[in-house]
Amino acid sequence: KGEPIASFDGIVKVGDRYYATDWPSGRLLSISKTGEVKEVLTGFHHLADPGYNPSRKTIVMPVMSDNRLIFLQLGALR
Repeated sequence: KGEPIASFDGIVKVGDRYYATDWPSGRLLSISKTGEVKEVLTGFHHLADPGYNPSRKTIVMPVMSDNRLIFLQLGALR
């Protein structure tokens, strides 16, 4: 649609979706190939570069301001 979505810090492709972190607002977004955007996680400060472990179906993201990692199993989202 040509509208801004977020201030992306990192993005990973999982199946037919993209998962992207929004650094300043501390969100993890799920983006479909048609451009539909859903908030998956919110409320973190400085959520950074996501990684994906396909064998565990888990996205991991550092929370830079808290010096910790968040692990999100994608099966928990369904």
